[in-house]
Amino acid sequence: MSGRMTPERWKRVEQVFESALEHPPAERAAFLDTACEGDAPLRQQVESLLLALDQAGTSAVFPPLNTPATNTLASPASVIASA
Repeated sequence: MSGRMTPERWKRVEQVFESALEHPPAERAAFLDTACEGDAPLRQQVESLLLALDQAGTSAVFPPLNTPATNTLASPASVIASA
């Protein structure tokens, strides 16, 4: 996979991230083992979002990634910054 974040890839990151939030922190590593199916970059991206959320000290809900008004894909950095 290239370093480019495609809409499909971001959707997968979002899905795994949101599912991980449904698990207690102590169970997330085991969940990610299964959910990421050996995809190390996916796991790293999800863990990065989980860490950023933890450091922000909030359980904020992330905004929609594709907004109808702009139809622009939000970057992970901009989503974290807005939390």
